[in-house]
Amino acid sequence: MMATAMAQGNHYDFSAINGGKTLYYLINGSSVTVTYPKANSAGTSYYVGHAKPTGDLVIPSSVTHNGTTYSVTAVDGKAFFYCSGLTSVEMPATVTMIGDSAFLGCSGLMAVTLGEGLGSIGYAAFRGCSHLPSIVLPASLQSINNYAFFSCAMLKKIYSHPMTPPSVTGNTLTADTLVVHCDAMGAYQSTFPWSTRFATVMGFVEELPQVRDTVTARCSYLWQGRLLTESVDSLAVVGVQSWLCDTLHILTLAIEPYVYDTVDTLTLCWSMMPYSYGDTVLETSMESGDYSFLMHSREGCDSTVALHLTVHASEQTQICMVSVADNHNVLMWPKGEEVAEYNIYREGATTGSYTLVATIPYDSLSQWVDETSRPMSRAYRYYITSTDLCGNESEASGIHKTMHLTIDKGQGNNWNLHWSEYEGASYSGYQIYRGHNADDIELIDELPADGIISYTDYGVDFDTVYYQVAIVKDEPCTPAKAASLIFSNIATNGTLGIEEWRDESGEWRVHVENGRIVVENLGNADVPVRLYDMMGRQILHEEINSSFFTLHSSLPAGVYLVRVGGYPARKVVVIR
Repeated sequence: MMATAMAQGNHYDFSAINGGKTLYYLINGSSVTVTYPKANSAGTSYYVGHAKPTGDLVIPSSVTHNGTTYSVTAVDGKAFFYCSGLTSVEMPATVTMIGDSAFLGCSGLMAVTLGEGLGSIGYAAFRGCSHLPSIVLPASLQSINNYAFFSCAMLKKIYSHPMTPPSVTGNTLTADTLVVHCDAMGAYQSTFPWSTRFATVMGFVEELPQVRDTVTARCSYLWQGRLLTESVDSLAVVGVQSWLCDTLHILTLAIEPYVYDTVDTLTLCWSMMPYSYGDTVLETSMESGDYSFLMHSREGCDSTVALHLTVHASEQTQICMVSVADNHNVLMWPKGEEVAEYNIYREGATTGSYTLVATIPYDSLSQWVDETSRPMSRAYRYYITSTDLCGNESEASGIHKTMHLTIDKGQGNNWNLHWSEYEGASYSGYQIYRGHNADDIELIDELPADGIISYTDYGVDFDTVYYQVAIVKDEPCTPAKAASLIFSNIATNGTLGIEEWRDESGEWRVHVENGRIVVENLGNADVPVRLYDMMGRQILHEEINSSFFTLHSSLPAGVYLVRVGGYPARKVVVIR
């Protein structure tokens, strides 16, 4: 009933003004406790009908009421509950106890001075003081209760002056750095949770111990993380170490400068130049070799540097030729000396738009077969770049465009040849080749390269013909290979494609015979065969159980895919 009566009425015995702030007190014999004026029934407000204190608050050591002077010895629980307008609090040495939640929610507090007589800090006493950067715990402090400094987001440093670590309960120590007396280091290091809760622990003493160094050095001296290049009479630095006391280091240094020689090596890529080397600039015109120059203030001294410089030149690789072999485009290029890899680009469906189609390591053969090309259907454009040893890509080479050859039947036994001009290499003539199959073609004529891009072959005496056009380069690709002929695709009224295709077990094979695609079953089991057009539409599906089977002998000219068994499909080109 008494507690209820007090909750309904005022909670204090008297009030007094100190420093312009009204404080409320409870009398305890000859002493008083600072308390709150009045709480609501829900226990959520403790200043009902009264103004909360704001700004800087000073709690006096004593207060006089009705002629009696009382000593202020405690701060009551919830005395300043959610007084968020408080910015600082100063307590006298007479205060020995701070109650539970005394300053909870005082988010504006930026400074708290605790008296030297304080013995205990209550539960959640400073919880939620989110702008409090540090706190000094007096030497008299004996205990800190749970959550005393919880949710103090800006609390970075706790200065603890007790030589014996205060007892701590629960989640209380939330700062980053602990500062304790040097002589108490061992006690804090061995007491939980003081020994584990802080990222940094620092020591202090009333007077720092001193360490004096007297040094004579040439050119420079590295001391306490600083490179000194001039003499000093007395240079002082405070050294700070975790779990150790600060020490005052004092240096007397004599520097003796002199000129000395240095031998150095440096490897650069040409793309990294101009390059600053000390106070010297290595220009792009410099090549690999040995250089000598004076470098000022190298490690504090002037030095004559003998530099062995290696420069990896960035080369622009050029395509030598793009020819045709086995129904695919083949690129050849000369190898450089400072190259990590080569990059091949091919023009796509949009004029002038090129895509990287291959990256060839330097130690591979300097030629590449474009397995996805279809030279019997169109001409292609390519260019090449090189990546140097530093990972820099060169400028693009000149563009090479392949020849594309087509044929049509003239009158009688005459055949007309038409081709597009090769681009990217100089040449002075054409060679015309003819045969009755793709593997047996012979040179039948030569023409000058003066704008002629057609040819008529008269009186051909066999039904199936194969033609190919070549140009003779003015300069061969490599003297060792004497590669000077650039071939077009093969044009024919017969069939081009796979010569022979076998499965690994030898149960069947696919080959071209007299312009027909033939599947030969060499085993006992049925072999499923499918034929597709280039749109993926199935044209034929057969289960072959006979020795020989001809796939759709009346196919129109075009590109087809043959799939036998579970093996991936293979491309077949039919030209009539």
